[in-house]
Order: sequence, then structure tokens, then C-alpha cells
Amino acid sequence: MATPFQRQDCRKCLHPYLVVAVGDPRYGSFINGHQSWQEASTLRQLATRLSGTYHDGNARQISSEILEPMTQACSNDSFKGLTRREYALIASGLGAFCLAMITLFLAFGGTRWKPGARK
Repeated sequence: MATPFQRQDCRKCLHPYLVVAVGDPRYGSFINGHQSWQEASTLRQLATRLSGTYHDGNARQISSEILEPMTQACSNDSFKGLTRREYALIASGLGAFCLAMITLFLAFGGTRWKPGARK
């Protein structure tokens, strides 16, 4: 079950909302036994409450400027904004860690061979 914190994160992923009006605003149609038609003022108010954008799909196509932010994937990837310098620092740190651990690995996983004459 999702916690409220997780729902908030999911809502941020879906944030630029786009409310598109399609259909005939003058003549309604019956959907599930109820009269339904496009009310531009109500849809515009819904888009404003969601901090989104209202677009009349009957009048014109949706522009690329509106769709571009919506195609960006929501990612909490911590490596996304790293530069080459940060990657070099990470690589140097991992290399130093591996060199420091070699002695430990050799002490526990080395051979039983002992130098010198056998008795």
C-alpha cells in the first residue's frame, strides 16, 4: 500500500497536467445514461486547479512545446546530473578502496605456501 509520501512523489512525476477538450461543445452526447458535453470554462478551471494547461483539441493541434515536458520520464536517478569530474572522483575512490582491500583478501584467501626450507 502506498504511503502519502509515495503518492506525492508520483504526483510530481505526472506534473505538467494537460486538459484537452475534445468533442462538440454545443451538442452533448449520452454517456452511461447521462447527457455529457464539453464545457470549456469547467475544463479550464480544472486545468488551473491542477496547475496544468488547458487546450481546445477541436480548434488546433497540441503544440510540441506543450507536449515536450510531458515526455520527460520522472526519475529520481542520483547519477543523472553528475559531470565527468564526479565520475572521475567516484572511480578514484573505488580504485583506492580496491587497493586497500587487496591486503585483506590476500591474507584470508592467499595460498598456504610458506617461503623457506621445509621441515
